Amino acid sequence: MARYTAFEMDLHVVAPLASPAERAAVDAVLDPEIGPPVSMWRGGLRAGAAGDEAGGHAARGGHEARARRDLLLPALHGVQSRMGWISQPALAYVCRRLTVPPAEAYGVATFYAMFATTARPPVVAHICDDIACRLAGAEETCGALERSLSTAGEPAQGGGVTWMRSPCLGMCEVAPAAMFTIAGEEPETTSVGPIDAVGVMARLDAVGTAPSPGASALHDAQPPSARLERVRRSVPTSASSRGLGGSTPPASTTTGHTADTGPSRTQSPPAHER
Repeated sequence: MARYTAFEMDLHVVAPLASPAERAAVDAVLDPEIGPPVSMWRGGLRAGAAGDEAGGHAARGGHEARARRDLLLPALHGVQSRMGWISQPALAYVCRRLTVPPAEAYGVATFYAMFATTARPPVVAHICDDIACRLAGAEETCGALERSLSTAGEPAQGGGVTWMRSPCLGMCEVAPAAMFTIAGEEPETTSVGPIDAVGVMARLDAVGTAPSPGASALHDAQPPSARLERVRRSVPTSASSRGLGGSTPPASTTTGHTADTGPSRTQSPPAHER
């Protein structure tokens, strides 16, 4: 519930407390900009006594609160990159620190396709199915993944990975494209194209078997397995004839954070220069 006057915004945020990891992800983004939380009124811990500081109460001056709302997206990115999704307690913590109404923050979190507000595995393959990639074989890729891995959005490989359909990733020139995200203390985002179901499965297998998952595993490892052979057999000939599935080195780009609808990309050197 929120009450507005001409001089202040009085905001009550009612939700469970965020986990230490969620708080750390938000604080890492906000502390350099607005300083650490100093009280319950400014995103701090509950005092444990009766009164406002124990009642989920946060308040700031109207102009000051509005001036800090440009930090909402970066804070949500911080949680998404660290946890792999944005929980209700994490969203509430962001609201307390920035004095943003929960409904407004939830609207932002659910607007962007790369934000998740329900739990999902830390490793996700985002398969672009927009028009350019669809014409280049994205539907065949998604169909093969559904048959060989899981339904889109469902955990696979013991719950550690999943795949999802994605809007345009901005890689139409190398369609069909995919983006792999790994959440954690050192998040990674890798975009690859062209790629088919065999290439997607190979990279997900590489992350699942690597001692320390990261972009290098997504780029380099191509482990042979019976499952990959089954995926190859499930890919239509029309898709295989385009030279996908590892026969042609894909264009890869890597960055350390996830963008709203696609990554901020840095081009990797050609294969012959590595």
